[in-house]
Amino acid sequence: MLKKGISFLIASVIIFGASAYYSGYKKSPSVQTYAITQEQQDFIEKLGSAAQKTYSQYGILPSMTVAQAILESGWGKSSLSALYYNFFGMKADSTYNGESVVLRTGEEVNGIIITVNGTFRVYHSFEEGIEGYYQFITGYQRYSNLIGETDYKEACRKIQADGWATASNYADYLISLIESFDLTRFDVLNDDNNYEEDIYGDINCDGTVSAEDAEMMNNFLLGQCEFDDIQRETADINFDGRIDSFDVTVIRKLIVNNS
Repeated sequence: MLKKGISFLIASVIIFGASAYYSGYKKSPSVQTYAITQEQQDFIEKLGSAAQKTYSQYGILPSMTVAQAILESGWGKSSLSALYYNFFGMKADSTYNGESVVLRTGEEVNGIIITVNGTFRVYHSFEEGIEGYYQFITGYQRYSNLIGETDYKEACRKIQADGWATASNYADYLISLIESFDLTRFDVLNDDNNYEEDIYGDINCDGTVSAEDAEMMNNFLLGQCEFDDIQRETADINFDGRIDSFDVTVIRKLIVNNS
């Protein structure tokens, strides 16, 4: 039987159905392993596999990614995730040029839960939604401290402090989900995956992101060298259409993560 904290959370997640997070239960959920449905297990494995495949490329802990997907989407049952493949409650601000949808969502303001309209990013497939998450998280400077973080508790605390959600107990729920479902098992590089096909940051195309790539990026920004079309695409790590100092910062953190 589900513990009270988790069961209340999941119920409220499904009710709200947009960003799919509701923090009405103020206590941290009990951290114990418990039975889940086959559908929920399949959801974990599918998200975990996708997150693990991108770990080398982005340096974002898969365990946190999966926990966020569970929490934000209510196991993929929220309207935002089921209809629009946005599993992480990612909103569309004025800088976003893609498709969006307005849905009702819960927000915590001064310790009180209110319901508001939110504008959210729309995707058209599972793969597109997962890629959208990494484009989102690497597209904002405030989340750069997550790149290369290998401690799941620190990663969860950082993403709350960075402003991902308004809920005051957001990190506690993520940590509980990670520990309850042993999500840290995904926090290893999968040697069976071929990362050489498309490694962002690998500007010299040698199969790894290294100090040489960072130096090439610096030289490019200083006007001391030119990139071909493939190098330009590879160097634009956060997919914002330009190559700048933020991409250099991400490359450096990827180097630390891979060392």
